[in-house]
Amino acid sequence: MVTPDALAAIPPGLAALSAARPGYDQTRAYYHGRHTFRFSTEKYRNAFAHIFHRLSLNLCRGVVNAPADRLELTGFSVEQGAATLGDAAWEIWQRNRMDIRAGNLHKHALRSGNSYAILWPNPAGVPTVYPQKADTVTVVYDEERPGELHHAIKAWFAAEWDQASGANRYRLLVTVYFADRIEKYQLGGPPRLVPSVADISGRSLSERLEERVVEGEAWPLPNLWNTVPVFHFANDEFAAPGYSELEDIIPVQDALNKTVYDKMVAAEFAAFPQRWATGLEVETDDITGRAIPPFETGNDRMIVNPAPDGAFGAFPTVDLVQYLEVEREYKLSIAQISGTPLHYLSLSTDPPSGEALKTLEARFVKKVKDRQSAFGSQWESLAVLALRMAGLAGEDARLRAQWAPAETRSEESTWTVLGQKAALGVDTETILREGGYGEKEAADMAAKKAAVDALGAPMRAVNVAAPVASR
Repeated sequence: MVTPDALAAIPPGLAALSAARPGYDQTRAYYHGRHTFRFSTEKYRNAFAHIFHRLSLNLCRGVVNAPADRLELTGFSVEQGAATLGDAAWEIWQRNRMDIRAGNLHKHALRSGNSYAILWPNPAGVPTVYPQKADTVTVVYDEERPGELHHAIKAWFAAEWDQASGANRYRLLVTVYFADRIEKYQLGGPPRLVPSVADISGRSLSERLEERVVEGEAWPLPNLWNTVPVFHFANDEFAAPGYSELEDIIPVQDALNKTVYDKMVAAEFAAFPQRWATGLEVETDDITGRAIPPFETGNDRMIVNPAPDGAFGAFPTVDLVQYLEVEREYKLSIAQISGTPLHYLSLSTDPPSGEALKTLEARFVKKVKDRQSAFGSQWESLAVLALRMAGLAGEDARLRAQWAPAETRSEESTWTVLGQKAALGVDTETILREGGYGEKEAADMAAKKAAVDALGAPMRAVNVAAPVASR
């Protein structure tokens, strides 16, 4: 039996996933360099489409990777609760290999606009993070409490081998996550040959949904933690579908590709310039009516014009520099729209450094810090829930995500400044954290240094008091 809450949630959820899929497909394709080719005329397309079908100057990957590379979570600090909670949360983080998986999730959110993580204990009872694709999950926020999830839906097609046809068929599976329970469904009837949610909605859907019972699980599955265990990483939005970094870049990328095509065509004709001749009588083919070349060209051949007033010549070639200038303008436009520093998108023989680099990256760094704050709030909530699932914390625990610096930093200048802070009395652990070490790593290193200093103090006292041995 389908519960009223699920019946009200699933059809709109599937409709939202179906509507969002084309956008996800497009951003995925452009990120991987599979671009749509834009030609000004059908004649241009017919002449050159077969040449350019794999040619593109893909800047979309750089626009996504630039901020993703700066989003490195290094630990959790405790704002409320036992001092050991930060270390415990980081242990769960590392056990789930999130040092790698979190980076992929951030990249997916920047590319698609949304990404998700589901947290649930595995069969052994260990809190486990399951990163999710944007096109399989959708969430609905509580209107009365903005930022709090009312429910989440995951929908996907599971393959079932059909012995009769010798091919896979697909059955729609749906899981609805509420704060107090989890309900699992499947679409009844025969499995589908083509997996698509586009034509499954409304009345037909509600009549065909049936409970999906998993062996060893109750139905519905109780959620003991009073929170929806799904975390939404929305890019550049709050409590709403996110905005892809490529949304405004794709049209400019198409224009850039068109410039590259034109440059290649011009280069082709520049390599083989068109020539002309006057004073020649050219015969034509009786069948085709086409002109018959009066001579063959080659490095070992001499061409003679018999006409006294005849002449040879060549049409001027196109200057390819103008295409390079147009390319640069499009790169500049992409940098301006996305906030990506131009030196990330275009190599330079004189890269910026020092204060110039700091100025050029100011807007970009601001964007990275904004994403650190937005994504960090989700990781903080996930970490607290993981600690609760592990029985290590209560609902009142609060953590703060720690990130690697968003700025490009010179190691020499950074440690020079930190050395000056240390001379003024700033403690070792703070110095190490500002130097880029994670909280746990900084605490361990500071403790080791304190132990070494404590052992070294008596030895120094002995050395000072001991007489100098005569030789």
